[in-house]
Amino acid sequence: MPPAIRDHGTEVIVIRLLLVTMLLLCEASSLAQDRGIILDNFDGSKRLRHWAFSKGEEFPGANGSLALGPGYEGHGAALAYRFTCLDAVHCGHYVAATWKASSPIKVVSGATLTLWARFSPDVSLVVRVQDETGQTLQFPPNTLPLESEGRSRWLSIAIPVTAQADGHWGGANTGQIQGRLIGIAILANSRYAHASQGEMEFDDVQLIPAVDSVVRLDPTAALSPAPKEGGELRSRLGVNIHFLKDDRTLDIARDAGFSFVRADLPWQDLEKNGQYDFTPFDALMQSLEARGMGVLWVLAYGHPEHGGNEPQSEKDIAAYANYAAAVVRHFRGHKARFEIWNEPNQKRFLRNASIYPSLLRSTLDAIRREDPNAVVSTGGTSGFDFPFLDRILEPG
Repeated sequence: MPPAIRDHGTEVIVIRLLLVTMLLLCEASSLAQDRGIILDNFDGSKRLRHWAFSKGEEFPGANGSLALGPGYEGHGAALAYRFTCLDAVHCGHYVAATWKASSPIKVVSGATLTLWARFSPDVSLVVRVQDETGQTLQFPPNTLPLESEGRSRWLSIAIPVTAQADGHWGGANTGQIQGRLIGIAILANSRYAHASQGEMEFDDVQLIPAVDSVVRLDPTAALSPAPKEGGELRSRLGVNIHFLKDDRTLDIARDAGFSFVRADLPWQDLEKNGQYDFTPFDALMQSLEARGMGVLWVLAYGHPEHGGNEPQSEKDIAAYANYAAAVVRHFRGHKARFEIWNEPNQKRFLRNASIYPSLLRSTLDAIRREDPNAVVSTGGTSGFDFPFLDRILEPG
């Protein structure tokens, strides 16, 4: 035991030092609550000690690894994934980096998990958290934004973990975190039911009290230039319409930043007894061009003289191709693009989807003969129906 301190002056100094130390500890604790908790920045001496790799056993066909990699600053974590698909049942869905807290963490209302991440468009980033009741909560996936430059760009991710979850199971099973947090998982989730491989990198995983929802712009701050590949977005933004004459709405669309509209050009409305009448469609085209806008014409729907609701025979398909070629010929030189049918994977628009590859091939050939430089797209699918797209692309 150390000797007792007899000097009253020394006792005062020791007491003052203890008080200062306590104040500093209180200040540090307050600061930690204000700024949140750094779960891992992967730059310490015991890197990845709380992390483990999981390959989503419930969906056979996923594999990968977890290792150190380049971070947003310094080191980060690299979650490698490899998905194989033998059939609809045996198709890899996700791999995960799971983190376990050394002791349960108290979370306050509005608590948000933040991190930096970069990944390819073939996966999305999904976050799961587990509370001390054993409940797992899954939050909506984060995907690359329109202006993204792809995997090379780091994204700031924020997940409000005390909000209602997108999915939940086990434990209290309420859909909202109960009690304290004991673990998290960061998933590289396959967006398409396809074989793929790559890496998802993430860094600076933090739990903060809340995210300020108010955006404050500093007018004196220096401006960062938009990415070269995504800086001009307006020319690629359009809006769908279902009218041929409404100048006020077209003004609103133009002022909102849209450069074109997507509009139906129904076959049965254009062709009567073998003759084409473009009058109402010309009026819309003129109104658009007067506003510096263009159109994506949807070449769609059936014709009573050529199979009814949809082409039924090779002769009907040839008639549809002729109609499409006539539209392209008429609008050549105008700000017009063309879409071959509408949502062909939906029975309400195309009951026999098996005819679409032939319809697409014949129509595209007819359009190319008319105008080799015409901008043409397949019919936009309802949802991301990749099995359907596989079927229409396989025949070439």
